[in-house]
Amino acid sequence: MLTGACDVLAGATLWFALAPFPGGQPLAALGPVAYALARLAARMGDKALAVAASDRASLLLVLALAAAFGVLPHALACLALGLCAALLLREAEE
Repeated sequence: MLTGACDVLAGATLWFALAPFPGGQPLAALGPVAYALARLAARMGDKALAVAASDRASLLLVLALAAAFGVLPHALACLALGLCAALLLREAEE
């Protein structure tokens, strides 16, 4: 329960980091999408991507550094694209 609440809070934080209230931008939806893809990739098993995606602190640290350098939207876009590709190209479990 607490893990799910933390995930929702992180997704909402990324949403408002990209488009502060009350203005909205279509790119703001990328924050929760990238975070949800990271949660899905974390369930992939014992692969290296699953280990990296399951570490919430490292993921948020990388996104905080990207925000500090002013490239948060680009970093989220690359993260979402990479995670989506990894999920689509994963091997089927037997």
